[in-house]
Amino acid sequence: MYSYLQMDGYITTVENLPDYIAVYGYDGVIRYVNPALTSILGCKEEDVIGLSVISIFAEEYREVATENMSHLFKGFTPSMYETEIITKDNNRRTVIVKGTPIQYHNNQAILLLLVDITVRKRIEQALKENEEKFISIFEETPDPILILNSSYQILEVNRGFENVFKYMNLEARGKYLDDLEIQMTQRSIHHVLEKAGSDETILHEEMHLAKRNGVPFIAEVAISRIIIQSEPCLLIQIHNIDEIRRAHDAVTQVNNKLKILSSITRHDILNRIMITSAYSEMIKEKVTDEVSRRRLDAIRQSSNEIQALIEFTGLYQNLGDVAPDWQQIDIILKRREIQGLLKEVLLTSDLGNLSIYADLMLEKVVYNLVENSIRHGHNLDCIKLSCHEWEGNMVIWYEDNGGGIADAEKEKAFEKGFGKNTGLGLFLIREILSISGITITETGEQGVGVRFEIMVPNGNWRYGSEAS
Repeated sequence: MYSYLQMDGYITTVENLPDYIAVYGYDGVIRYVNPALTSILGCKEEDVIGLSVISIFAEEYREVATENMSHLFKGFTPSMYETEIITKDNNRRTVIVKGTPIQYHNNQAILLLLVDITVRKRIEQALKENEEKFISIFEETPDPILILNSSYQILEVNRGFENVFKYMNLEARGKYLDDLEIQMTQRSIHHVLEKAGSDETILHEEMHLAKRNGVPFIAEVAISRIIIQSEPCLLIQIHNIDEIRRAHDAVTQVNNKLKILSSITRHDILNRIMITSAYSEMIKEKVTDEVSRRRLDAIRQSSNEIQALIEFTGLYQNLGDVAPDWQQIDIILKRREIQGLLKEVLLTSDLGNLSIYADLMLEKVVYNLVENSIRHGHNLDCIKLSCHEWEGNMVIWYEDNGGGIADAEKEKAFEKGFGKNTGLGLFLIREILSISGITITETGEQGVGVRFEIMVPNGNWRYGSEAS
């Protein structure tokens, strides 16, 4: 289960990071890139914003990137993986990718952390080609590097290791990994190797390490199986990601405080609205002047609308708090709250055991659609749900015979504030569905009835309990 991070207040921190950062929405479109990424790509920020995030990856890696994006959208935590990005002049940079769900400008998004390991890959290539070249690159790499034999005895450390951990090469050579006070143990390395099996030659793991003076930090550790003079060895490279992790933690704390403040503020406002409404009703009972009574009615109506707006902010704040899950719309339709709206309206569904992967507020979506039909439909007596597959996606139609929406208002109907009441129902519906990449449009015929077309992307729908 994810906790979503609020990034908006920490742009300065992210922009100063040497690692590459990209933020994209659940539609796959890039919303933000930090200067480090634009610099390595050789592009301006405005050239990258709006592109598909897949476009920055090399062609042969895009399928894997798409699959990992899908896992993130479904609430799974994919492991860090290695891929290549393409620069403007068609050069390639090898990176380790890790995705994290965040809140960006009050929308759900994915933050990609890309750690450049191009130099590390050159080291691996140098091992195959030329030992002298390897030694040169080994020493010039700023990240700490150790070389261990199969018994976890240290054969070499580079200058980066000396600078960070304050163990000189001569001091560290010949010792076993457990002899160094860096909180990287032989057991932890063995566990990573054992977990991965013998198929992978390069393994990636986050570890909590410490410098010789006891200062802790979080690192992305790459473990490579190599052969030196016919002997199996391990090359371990350490990249400090403590700064980005601390930024994440700070963002989480601020996000929680903002939610508490918002909750308290909403509670206080609603209490005052209740007082306003109660006193206006009490005064109205003693007033006989018709003009004054109409004015009191206006005060009461305004209080009700303010209450609805405040309650909406509470609903909107909770979007994405819990990871989406598989849900059957037909089961939701049978719930008492929705059935209570229907009365003399016949509701039919051909969806069967169709399940979709959506935010847990999907029940609110269904309720608002039915409530919208009941409230605005003229001579409404039937509502129908049906579905069909289109190019791997699932299209769900919600239709009624209540008169429909004018062509000029079909898209405006989803805007916040549009409509005769609070104007929040359809806006909230679109926001909830968008969390898991689902879109909704109105394609009905004016004078006949509404038809909301809900497009569920491939991989986010299934029948019964079959695998997605």
